[in-house]
Amino acid sequence: MDKRTLDELLSKFSSDHPLIKYKNKPYYIEFEKLICSLQLNNAKLDLKIEELLNDNGNFSIYKYNQGISELLIWFLLEQRHLNYQIEKKINKTQKDVDVVISIGDAFYNVEVKSPEYEERKEKQISGIIANRSTNKEIFNIANDIKSLISQQLSVIGYEKVDIEYPKDNKVKDTLLSAQSKFNNNNSKNCNVLYLSTNTNEFVKYLNYIVNSESGFFTPNSYVKHSEYNKVMAIVLTNAISLNHKFDKNSWDVSKAITLILHNPFCETQNFTLLEKLFEIIPNQTHKFCEGLREFRKQQFNNEDPLPEYSYYIDFVASEGYNLNNEK
Repeated sequence: MDKRTLDELLSKFSSDHPLIKYKNKPYYIEFEKLICSLQLNNAKLDLKIEELLNDNGNFSIYKYNQGISELLIWFLLEQRHLNYQIEKKINKTQKDVDVVISIGDAFYNVEVKSPEYEERKEKQISGIIANRSTNKEIFNIANDIKSLISQQLSVIGYEKVDIEYPKDNKVKDTLLSAQSKFNNNNSKNCNVLYLSTNTNEFVKYLNYIVNSESGFFTPNSYVKHSEYNKVMAIVLTNAISLNHKFDKNSWDVSKAITLILHNPFCETQNFTLLEKLFEIIPNQTHKFCEGLREFRKQQFNNEDPLPEYSYYIDFVASEGYNLNNEK
């Protein structure tokens, strides 16, 4: 896309679109440089970019999040001089896979998803029930606590105390959608779900995937493993929070928190391709796992061990993302 075409596209955007609000600022200047230097060979590239970014005069942050999530992958692959194609059909369903990366004779099929989420509301506080549970007493206790503290918190300005129940169906839906687009993995193919969100959702999604009670990548998943056994890994990233800083670094996904989560129930495993994925996509997986092992050692002998969810929160904070500073 050249600058003239980009300017024509921007003329269609509403005033609250980030690329309009931050035009002539580092956020936009870096975006313009990256989008105009794309080497991607695709006859419909300009139309695809317009589809990802155009709000038709009615801006939606969630549509924008999906668009920038795909663009961030493109920019990363361009910077690393890797070959890739977009919107490629790889099975008989005629559904497009968002990005296919080719390295030698190997292919990484990447489906990009950025699910919608609820933004935090001012003067409202929520308690989270992190996992699915068959223990109904947990819900009774949560409601008792809510009733107990609601009146006290109203005195200091909070208008509402709420309980947030697990919303792991959002992750389930992305897994099932990706499954429908993939062929089985083999010696030359690795299927990847790229899950892009903000930091608050990142922590929740991580828990939905790995918690021992109902996590998708654990034996106790509430969904049959066969329903997403073509997905070899989830790349989970808080790239939306990175981008919503609206500065020059917002387009550099290496500055986001990214974890690569292997699906142990994938029907066909290929650890050679999986290891290469760690080289393709910048990530903090090894650092996260080392910290988690240490956390588990510390909690092992505690009479009242902390939940692993608390480690997830501490980890994102150590990487420069404070949940309390986000919407």
